Amino acid sequence: VLTYAGPGNLWITRQVHLNIVPIAGARDAAAIVVVNSRVVEPEILEKAEKEKTPILGTYMNAFQLVGKLYAAGLRGSDENVQG
Repeated sequence: VLTYAGPGNLWITRQVHLNIVPIAGARDAAAIVVVNSRVVEPEILEKAEKEKTPILGTYMNAFQLVGKLYAAGLRGSDENVQG
């Protein structure tokens, strides 16, 4: 899923394991957005803070969130997508 993620993109995910922070850092994501009211453990939040990777959360599922972001004018980056 992160194959096409570029620097400054949001990573919208339901994953909450410890590896989300280094993965987001490797892709230079602007932030991780955790959906479905998933709870992120304190140790992961601490790691994210040390790495300066914001972790945000929402009750919405990924489809709902992406729809709202799109409606608000936020567009994805498709420059790396091969057609």
